[in-house]
Amino acid sequence: MAATSGRGRMPRAARVRQVLAAAARAFARSGYAATSMDEIATEAGISKLMIYRDFEGKRELYEAILESVSRRLQEEVRDDPDKGASLQGQVALLRVAREQPDAFMLLFRHAAREPEFAAYAERFSAEAVETGERRLASEIEDPVALRWTARAAFRVTVEAIIAWLEVGDPARDEAFLAALAVPVSWTRRAAAVVAGEPAAPGGGRGGEAAAPGGGRGGEPTRARRRPARGGAEDAAAGAGRNAAEASRGGAVTGSSS
Repeated sequence: MAATSGRGRMPRAARVRQVLAAAARAFARSGYAATSMDEIATEAGISKLMIYRDFEGKRELYEAILESVSRRLQEEVRDDPDKGASLQGQVALLRVAREQPDAFMLLFRHAAREPEFAAYAERFSAEAVETGERRLASEIEDPVALRWTARAAFRVTVEAIIAWLEVGDPARDEAFLAALAVPVSWTRRAAAVVAGEPAAPGGGRGGEAAAPGGGRGGEPTRARRRPARGGAEDAAAGAGRNAAEASRGGAVTGSSS
């Protein structure tokens, strides 16, 4: 155990940060239920008694981590008119994920599936999905396809970021953000199929789904799309530009590209 008393006592604020970071690592490995306070103390390199000086117990620790990462996400999208449901939002999500990787995973992979703590993840995701629906409403007429697409796009983004945290090189974050446009664009094309527009033989032009009957009929269920110019290519280019700007300012990785 690291010495935290007597001649080398750690300031309280630093100790709290150390404990929260250690607890996030421990919880991310095993989840809330399977992680003990002894494991957290070992991970933090301090005694369990020292942890209890600042936190009542495991639940308070877990909620403090979720509050911290949730607050950072809200700070990052505060000035985003789309509240995270945008290319700017993808940059913000990755920035916070790089700052607090274990806490980010706790929020969206563990807490989101735990009834006691799901509200933390729901706060951010619900707002992003609702805004995403408003943005996509001009492209997708079918209400079921619209709701599905907004949810799928958000979840694909979060899972892609978690997977990138696990295997990706921070120096390549800019390329990753540009690549994110591809699966997100796919959800828009898939919405056409959900809305009842089967894909044309061979996938149709540019892989787009064809309208029922191949003509202009069936408009009530059609999921409208912008011309191909506004699809994955432009989205990828836009993501690349956003990522480049963020990287130059040290906003995504905290280092120069």
